[in-house]
Amino acid sequence: MAYAQWSRGYKAGGVNLPTGGGLYRPESIDAYELGLKTELFDRSVTFSAAAFYNDYSDLQINITAPPTTAQVNNTDSAIWGVEGELQWRPTGDMRLYLSATYLDAEFRDIVGFDPVDSQFHDLDGFPLPNAPKFTANAGIDHGFDLSSDGRYRLTLRGDLSYSSNVVLRYFSRPEDIQRSYAIGNLSATIEDQNGGRRLTAFVNNIGDRKYKQAILFFAASYYGNYGPPRTWGLRFSQDF
Repeated sequence: MAYAQWSRGYKAGGVNLPTGGGLYRPESIDAYELGLKTELFDRSVTFSAAAFYNDYSDLQINITAPPTTAQVNNTDSAIWGVEGELQWRPTGDMRLYLSATYLDAEFRDIVGFDPVDSQFHDLDGFPLPNAPKFTANAGIDHGFDLSSDGRYRLTLRGDLSYSSNVVLRYFSRPEDIQRSYAIGNLSATIEDQNGGRRLTAFVNNIGDRKYKQAILFFAASYYGNYGPPRTWGLRFSQDF
C-alpha cells in the first residue's frame, strides 16, 4: 500500500504572565508524508517506509528572557526526515526487527538570550532540542512451548536502541549535548495463553549507560536529570 497525506495542526496563542513579556502568536503546522507499507515472501517479511516534511509557522518554544525568566517565544521551523521499519519471521517462533529514522530539524529566524554568557545569539539553522539526527532500534524474540498443548509458553527477547548526538538546550554548547549512546535490554516471559497470565523477568539498560535526558541553566549552574540506570525486576499481569 502506498499513501500520501497532508494535515494541518493549530495551537492557540497566549500571553506571558506574570513577567509582562507580551503576547505570543498561535502556532500552526503543515505536515506532508509519503509512505509505503508492504508484506513480502508469504507475509514472513513486513517493510514500511515513509518520508515526511513538517513546516511550522510561529512554533511556540520556552526560552530565557533576561536575566533568568522563562517565556514563550515564536519562531519558524522546518523538520524533514525518512524512516523505515523491517520485521522478519524466519520461523513461526522467531521474529527479528529493525527500525531507523533520519531527522533534520532546525530553527528559522530566532534570537535567544543565553544566561551562560548573558548574550543574545542568532539561532537560525541551529538544531531543535530532543531531535537527534539518527536513531535506530533492533531486536529479536523467540518463543518456546513449555507444554505439549501449547498453553504455557516462554518468550526470550533482546533489543538494542541507539541515538546519535542530541541537543538538550537551544544553544548547542558542548554542555548542552548528549553524545551518542546505545541501550540494551533483555527479558524472559512465561505466559499462560488460556488464562491470560504473564510473568516477565527483565533487565533494562544492561550496560548501566549514563545519559542525560534534560538539562537547564539557572542561577549560574547547570541542572537536569539522567535516564534510568540499570534496572531489573519482575512484572506480573492478568487479562480480564
